[in-house]
Amino acid sequence: MIIFGLDKSFREGELVDGHCESCGHEALASVRGFRYFHLFWLPVVPLGSNHTVVCTHCQQCETDSDLSDDKKAAVKAASHEVSRPIWHFIGPILMTLLIVLAEFDSQELEVLETKAAAAPTVGDIWVIDVKEAWPNLDAPYRYGTAIVSSTENDNVELSFSDWYYNLPSAARKAVREVSRDEKSDYFQEEVWFERAELVSLQQAEHIQLVDL
Repeated sequence: MIIFGLDKSFREGELVDGHCESCGHEALASVRGFRYFHLFWLPVVPLGSNHTVVCTHCQQCETDSDLSDDKKAAVKAASHEVSRPIWHFIGPILMTLLIVLAEFDSQELEVLETKAAAAPTVGDIWVIDVKEAWPNLDAPYRYGTAIVSSTENDNVELSFSDWYYNLPSAARKAVREVSRDEKSDYFQEEVWFERAELVSLQQAEHIQLVDL
C-alpha cells in the first residue's frame, strides 16, 4: 500500500503587536506554516506556506483568512525570516543523489562495455539488438544473446543462442538463469567477428554486456 498525502509543519516567528480576539490578551506569536507533499511520510515536494497568529495566553489561532490587512502585514513582517525546515528537502535531496548514482553507474558500465568490446574475454555474454545490428535477420523478437567462445588475434568467435526476447532485461534474466553446464547447449550457432566490428556494435549501442 502506498501512503501519500499533504502535511504541514509550523515554525514560530517574532511576537506581534495586537490583541487576541478571543481573550483580549496582547501577546501574540507569529507562526508560519509550511506545506509539503509526502510519500510514506517522507517530504517529497515542498509546497507553499501561510501565516498564523497564536495567542500566547489562550492559544487561540487566527489564520490568513481571519486576519485584518494590518495584522496580516504585521505577521508577515514578523515571520518573514522564518525559513522552511531543512528536512522538508530530504525527498528532493535523495532523488538527486539517486539520479547522480544512476548516472555514475551508467558511465561505469559504459567504460566496462567499451573495454570488453576492445579486449573480449572468453565467457563474456552480450545482449544484442538484432533488429538494429542485422536488419535483414528474420528474428521473431528484437533481442538475442551471444557468448564469447574464443578469441584469436583480432578475431572473436561468438556463439549465439536461438532464443530471442522482446526486452533486453528479459534476455539478461534468461542468461543469468542458465547454469554453467547448460551454456554449451544454450549457445550453439558460432560466428567469427573482427574486434573492430564488436567495438562498432558497442559504440552504436547495439550490444550490451551482461553483468553476471
